[in-house]
Amino acid sequence: MNRVIGMVAVVALFSFSVGRGWARQQQAEQRPTLRRGKGSSERHNTSVTMNARALMRVRTIYIEPIENRLGVKIADDLASAGHFKLSLDKRQADAILSGTCLDATHLRLLHSEVFLSSRVTGAAIWQDEIRLPLDPPPLAKALNETASKIARDLLASAGAAENR
Repeated sequence: MNRVIGMVAVVALFSFSVGRGWARQQQAEQRPTLRRGKGSSERHNTSVTMNARALMRVRTIYIEPIENRLGVKIADDLASAGHFKLSLDKRQADAILSGTCLDATHLRLLHSEVFLSSRVTGAAIWQDEIRLPLDPPPLAKALNETASKIARDLLASAGAAENR
């Protein structure tokens, strides 16, 4: 009798550990990833328009300095698109683009957040958040991709606001 109970306990323990291993494998397969593909910020619109009317009125933008020269790269992309005028004087702008750009090399991640706000009231108009892996691409390429995506998102949001 003790032998039967012992064998049942061993089989139950074995089944439990195999089941837990299978469950862990299923969880690992469903974890979010920073790699390109499903769930990547390149496939999904990561921007949010808080005030479409205010965004429609924005003609001139002042871009504050952002870490890793991201602001300069965004300015280059916006200038080449021609939709917005860029100002070197904050007082002449309708809106101010500010943000952060953290390169977490130990996490192999470039995390950028930018915000467009009214120069007069300071009210939020639009924001975007981009996360890109750094291994690959190298930091310089990830910065260029991030700046281009932010500029595309802002232009798309402005176009959508005007079409409302």
